[in-house]
Amino acid sequence: DLRRAEGQELFHRLLSVSDVVVVNNRPSALAAWGLDYESVHDAHPDVVMLHVSGYGGGGPKSDRPGFGTLAEAMSGFAHVTGQPDGPPTLPPFFLADGVASQSATAAVMMALYHRDVHSAGGQLVDVNLIEPLARLIETSTLAFSHLGTVPGRVGNLLPASAPRNAYRTADDRWVALSSASPNIALRVYRAIDRADLVDNPDYADPLERQRRAVEIDALVAGWVAGRSLAEVMDVFERAEVAAAPVYDAEALLADEHLRARGSFVPVDDPDLGPMTVQAPVARLSE
Repeated sequence: DLRRAEGQELFHRLLSVSDVVVVNNRPSALAAWGLDYESVHDAHPDVVMLHVSGYGGGGPKSDRPGFGTLAEAMSGFAHVTGQPDGPPTLPPFFLADGVASQSATAAVMMALYHRDVHSAGGQLVDVNLIEPLARLIETSTLAFSHLGTVPGRVGNLLPASAPRNAYRTADDRWVALSSASPNIALRVYRAIDRADLVDNPDYADPLERQRRAVEIDALVAGWVAGRSLAEVMDVFERAEVAAAPVYDAEALLADEHLRARGSFVPVDDPDLGPMTVQAPVARLSE
């Protein structure tokens, strides 16, 4: 009890000089420690509390332990990710956590704006790990709620953007291509020496391209497979095709455009020494 009281006192001292407090414990743990939102708000009415949890408040699962992996499964992400004949695929990085942090950051900024501009007090910002990622997969829920269909895994294909895939080159590299607009698709045909398809409505019409997505994908794959990555990118760039090499971490850090923008910056860590880390993403002119 003495240690708990000391911890609570230290916590409240920190809150007295803070605008925002971030917690990720289960609601029952916060309540047991006397650090739930009601207790914090009573003592520090101007503090914004961001509570990020696996399931969020207000439902029967609120007090369950949760991690990003579970959210990536429950959000619908894993169900639509992977090859058609393969298993649901989880990302090899902290996707749900990262997406939740973006939503949480925007919400906290709005809470501070509401407090400072409208002379209001602090408030609770409740963000779970499932909903921000599910928000990005809205096509699945829209398809089910309006059409009664459940989208499955299609690999890298996206019929509405045919051709669209990651294609292996002759030197065993990969290039990604997107045809999200009709004009880009026609440029792809010209670039892969199939200008005859430009005036063919079976391949030029957007709806017909969707129906022939697999066939068109094979045409592009065959053309790319006979050329090196440098050759493919040279042709695609001259033809103004929306394409990009698939980078690993080494290539990402070496990209001349990202280096020019200062996307990654060196820092000296007292324990680990020189490190390269991501710079802030948004560039605000003022």
